[in-house]
Amino acid sequence: MKHVKGYENLSHQNKELFDTVYKLHLSSMDKEVRSFHIDEQINEVKWDPMSDCLRVYFKNGKTYKYWKNETWDQV
Repeated sequence: MKHVKGYENLSHQNKELFDTVYKLHLSSMDKEVRSFHIDEQINEVKWDPMSDCLRVYFKNGKTYKYWKNETWDQV
């Protein structure tokens, strides 16, 4: 994920959170939808201290919050 903007700025713990939730998120999608969410389609990932979660921004305009309990929500 080193090519994803912001990934290298995450703490070790937040990198692990991203990796875990991202895999779960992808596995929940059918193949067609998944193609719009592969790592090459991520614009940026960053920690949101106000919400205490990761925000993941995709090129398709969708944004997701990745939570510490290993769930996600679309913003």
